[in-house]
Amino acid sequence: MPPRLPFFFGLRRLVYLGFLVLAWLRMLWVDRRPWRLWLRELGLRLGMGLPEGENTLWIHGEGMGEFNSVAPLIQRLLAQCPQRRLLLTSSRSLTCEWLNTRYPDALCLPLVWDLPVTVRHWFRRLQPRLLVLIEFADGFCPGVLQMAARLNVPVVVVNARILRDPRPRRYRWADRLGMQDLILPFIDLFCTQSTFVADELLDRAVAAERIEITGNLKYDHPLPELSSTRGNTLRQQLGLAESTRVVVAGCVHADEERLLLDTFVQLRRLHPELLLIVAPISFGQLASLQAALGQRGLTYQHYSRQDPQHETAVLLLDTFGELASIYPVADVVLLGGSFTPQGAGHSLIEPAIQARPIVIGPYTPSQSEMVEHFEAAGAVVVARPGMLVGTIDNLLQDPAWREDLGRWARATVAEGVGATERTVQALRPFLQRCEGYRVRTWPRLKNAIRQLALSPVGEAILTLRAHRVQSLDALRTRLGNPRSILCLGNGPSSEDPSLQELEYDCLFRVNWRWKDRGLFLQPTMVFTGDAETLRRCPSCVFGFRTIEEETLVLLHSLTQKRWRRFKCFTLERISNLLADGIWPARPTNGLVMVATAVALQPQKLILAGIDLFQHPEGKYPGESTAENRYAPVHDRQVEVAILRLLLAQFRGELEIHGDTLVAALARAEQEGGHRVAA
Repeated sequence: MPPRLPFFFGLRRLVYLGFLVLAWLRMLWVDRRPWRLWLRELGLRLGMGLPEGENTLWIHGEGMGEFNSVAPLIQRLLAQCPQRRLLLTSSRSLTCEWLNTRYPDALCLPLVWDLPVTVRHWFRRLQPRLLVLIEFADGFCPGVLQMAARLNVPVVVVNARILRDPRPRRYRWADRLGMQDLILPFIDLFCTQSTFVADELLDRAVAAERIEITGNLKYDHPLPELSSTRGNTLRQQLGLAESTRVVVAGCVHADEERLLLDTFVQLRRLHPELLLIVAPISFGQLASLQAALGQRGLTYQHYSRQDPQHETAVLLLDTFGELASIYPVADVVLLGGSFTPQGAGHSLIEPAIQARPIVIGPYTPSQSEMVEHFEAAGAVVVARPGMLVGTIDNLLQDPAWREDLGRWARATVAEGVGATERTVQALRPFLQRCEGYRVRTWPRLKNAIRQLALSPVGEAILTLRAHRVQSLDALRTRLGNPRSILCLGNGPSSEDPSLQELEYDCLFRVNWRWKDRGLFLQPTMVFTGDAETLRRCPSCVFGFRTIEEETLVLLHSLTQKRWRRFKCFTLERISNLLADGIWPARPTNGLVMVATAVALQPQKLILAGIDLFQHPEGKYPGESTAENRYAPVHDRQVEVAILRLLLAQFRGELEIHGDTLVAALARAEQEGGHRVAA
């Protein structure tokens, strides 16, 4: 039974939610986000337009650093539970956008508003099996925790730590409203960073059997191979002379801007060629930074628009998630957030794994134990504001000291590894136990949506948004009666130079990932299940797998800025081959593309760029770091089986480009049949 909460706790939840809404509105004002994105995020927080999830692993964090710290843990959990789909949430809009690029196959959403109806719909739609909170449960939605307990969904805090003052406002408000200690009983397990954190939890009446000391996950960050080539390449891109020294100031708070720039002005007199790279904690600081630089007569550029030929004193990092890639060029790293009582100190791990000398201030309450570990190893320099100029000057004049600091910092990280393995062991009982209560998805509602879409009323409503192509003959006419069709996937081989020489009448593509790549940008038809594709490719004919997907995408598109009618075709209207429930895994949009092309029976069919996530260069062109595998709802064996079945039905000339696809089809032919594991 879930713990009972006080009678007036619901009122306190509403007060806390009101504060979160105000904080969110302030964040939108500071970030200057377009109103269309603001409206879409509001809908998602209220549970409107949520994608459908099944057997999801829900991980919640706040900032990019927190998700980076658990990246190895996420990979281990997905490897042990390949059928689970990843659901990542954050209260910060920019973090959600970054997560979408880092984990393209995951569901990356803003955190739900803590309203009973909204929370219930969230669980019903996304079907979480395990909820993992990164670092702390303080300030997390109590309604979500209560619903998780009611539905037997385990809740675990990994890399758990205790927030110290100064804490962000949302956590201070939660404490004042008496919410912090009341939600602790809803947590099934705390995987703590240290014995100190475990003792603090015991003092807060957390049972000892719900505490496991696993260590700090941040130490398990993969150590990149050290090479001067990467730093030299970046220096060339920035147009830096060999004698130019670089100070990188990461996650600088507004209260630290004056100290930082005054320090740099003094250092610039001692080192005329010194360059400062500043990464503000918020993009809303860029205006004040520019004004302060102008007052001090310092030239500056933005990183996204920097000109290597133009000399500058300060480079403003105005792109999210780029700070870690800048560290290899740094001669000294200055960690923001540690020189103001309102900060907490940026993580030492990212510059440490690059063997960079690190200078921090005296305010590091959120990572005091890590700082003590680094200090004991002589791997960090702690400097008060009055000592900052002298400390950095000494480092710039002493290459041997810089090298020693960097080497000791990297070695300190290597000494702390092992937390990921211990955390996985602690989570194993929760992964193996009952999958949790499955929230009913209201099949009556699904059937009602389907019947509405097929009814004359639904037809009339959605006709205002889209013109449906109802038959193959109508689609063939709409496409210009093509004699040859190129079905181009999104794998790395889709950018093979030899494809530029192909001759075809009609180009089919999938989703919109190719939009920014500069090749094959004029598809006649695009196959998708994502309303974002409709916004990015408005002039195409859109292909859908099922009527339900078509209906939901068109409904989601109503929030978009463009109001022109779309042209669409749905495979289910002519064939049930790829409908729900036919195959043991969900067919991909790439299969819908090939199935439509085969149904049209052109004289020639060309398949290219379909690499089945087995290409040695990675998942997508230029994304070698993305995890090269299918989303859990899809399966490679099913994919190849359906492809063989489709191609056996094609009567024209077939041309396949891509060694990966050719090899997979050849292996399937040798094994024989179209059987797949159920």
